[in-house]
Amino acid sequence: MKFLLPIIIVGGIFALLFLLERLFPLRPSTRSLFRRLVVNLAISALTFAVAISLVQPAAHWALRWSAEKPFGLVHLVTLLRWLEFAVSFLLMDLSSNFLEHELFSSIIPSVYVYRKGLPISIHFKIEILRTSVFPKVIISNVPKDNYTVFIRVRYNYDSYFMAGNQFGFGFYSDSDIQGLFSVLMGRLKDAFERYKLTEDDVVYVELSFRPKDKKLLSEFSLDKPSYITPHEIFLTEKKLTIPVSTNDICRAPA
Repeated sequence: MKFLLPIIIVGGIFALLFLLERLFPLRPSTRSLFRRLVVNLAISALTFAVAISLVQPAAHWALRWSAEKPFGLVHLVTLLRWLEFAVSFLLMDLSSNFLEHELFSSIIPSVYVYRKGLPISIHFKIEILRTSVFPKVIISNVPKDNYTVFIRVRYNYDSYFMAGNQFGFGFYSDSDIQGLFSVLMGRLKDAFERYKLTEDDVVYVELSFRPKDKKLLSEFSLDKPSYITPHEIFLTEKKLTIPVSTNDICRAPA
């Protein structure tokens, strides 16, 4: 009974929080309940296993060592016990939460362009989008061409979502950037309302520009539905020349 009581308490809290999440969701669900439960339970089991086998012994060792050694900033000044506890707690919160947050935020530049190969991916800090930097970055890094654009948002540190479907962007003059900007801000506004986010929740916004293949995609257009009919696939396959084997590639014409 002594060991069952904590299990019952933790299980009751878990059931209560699960019920509250189902009754009052903070944002619309994008995955099935079963998949979410499997992933969350697997991560929780792994976390508990690591905590029991590694974190707990290491923490106990560190506490014993720090109790025997006058180590740390608090030992430099003689304080009342309650004040020493309060200062220690604030310094621990500063070092483990605030500084970690600032460190991970600072390593992401305001604008980051990844162009090792196609597509061209540009990461923007949210506050940069409404400044004159946005059109300058597009002009400097995206050659004039016809593109398919994808918008991906990273929020709450390590969560992502796509801001709507991909869309076509004909970039032939600098004035076309205004149309791109309008679509981008409209997508972000809708996504913020749907996911109940603020700009402070966003780590960066990624724009990915993929040049359209005019030869292979001549039978398709972005206004068509996402479902592609077998007839459209057949018409596209007719434009492809795929060798049956490697010998077909190397064989000289007769």
